[in-house]
Amino acid sequence: SAGPGEEAIVERCDPDHRHPSVAGRLDLAQLWHLLAQAALVAAPDTGVAHLARTTSTPNRAMSASVIAT
Repeated sequence: SAGPGEEAIVERCDPDHRHPSVAGRLDLAQLWHLLAQAALVAAPDTGVAHLARTTSTPNRAMSASVIAT
């Protein structure tokens, strides 16, 4: 969900900074406003996806099954 302390994870996903990032910079209210202004939210099934559902923004939460080996 790119909250405080997860900036390094986002950095590894986009080391060339081709996409803007607000990782670790938004409080809950600011994140809600960002999601509310989006055309679409596609997110892992995390708090961000649940928060997106409280806006009128079209959204899809993605989940993955974990298989123990």
